[in-house]
Amino acid sequence: MLTSPSHVVWQAIGEHGPSPGTSSWTLDNRPLPFLVMRGEELMPELLHNAIWASRRERRHEPTLLHLAAAYSLDDTDAVDAARIPVERVGSPILFLSGDADALWPSTAMAGAAQRARVTAGIARADEHRHYPNAGHLIRMPYQPTQAQWTSGIAFGGTPAGLAAAEADAGQQTLRFLASHLGRGTELSASITTPDT
Repeated sequence: MLTSPSHVVWQAIGEHGPSPGTSSWTLDNRPLPFLVMRGEELMPELLHNAIWASRRERRHEPTLLHLAAAYSLDDTDAVDAARIPVERVGSPILFLSGDADALWPSTAMAGAAQRARVTAGIARADEHRHYPNAGHLIRMPYQPTQAQWTSGIAFGGTPAGLAAAEADAGQQTLRFLASHLGRGTELSASITTPDT
């Protein structure tokens, strides 16, 4: 199961933002090719946030940064070079993503990963569930859905959209695992709506 996945390796992000020239992944102690975050795409929002910071502070509103603009998939050569070889995964994959992901384009990237597996002829049992009004943080169901940001980074989505996505994703995950692990339906009864 992949939740809010990427189909490419991205530039590393350190304590103070993107780390220039640094891949987020290594293999055998060597950095893998990666896509560069386009920090310049964030400037309009950074300026807007700076202008309105004191007003938001008075209202106790967070000043959030929507990183999705910095994660561009426009350079097809760079995307191909940084692509994660998902066709090497031998098991079926359940992709879960939110169409309102403000962190990065997880629905587009999950779709690209699934297409790569289809092209390789191994995605017969793969599924991609994407949810409108759900953001980046799709967790197990029945948890608070107000966590739409952390450390000033927006995850996107709405509380209602996230709650609906998490409820369905929990059931879909159990169903998917039960069908591919050879177990019966006893797993599917494990997540139920809490009593109110």
